[in-house]
Amino acid sequence: MEYQEVLIKVEELFREVFKDSTISIREGTSAGDINQWNSLNHVLLIDRIEKEFNIKFSLPDMLEMNTVRDICDKIISLSPGV
Repeated sequence: MEYQEVLIKVEELFREVFKDSTISIREGTSAGDINQWNSLNHVLLIDRIEKEFNIKFSLPDMLEMNTVRDICDKIISLSPGV
């Protein structure tokens, strides 16, 4: 799976978790750009990403992922098949 494919899948997960089909993300998108992206929804998003990509983030990973780029990069680094 290429970076762009990961980004597309992550956008789908944002829409699912935040229950908003109009969300559009970019690499630099952060919590400040999406009203629903609060601490609780961040945890729910991380959980959904872990299940979708069959990976597990460490606590430091979760705390360091502040942008969509951070999330996608971490997914790729933890996914042998990505």
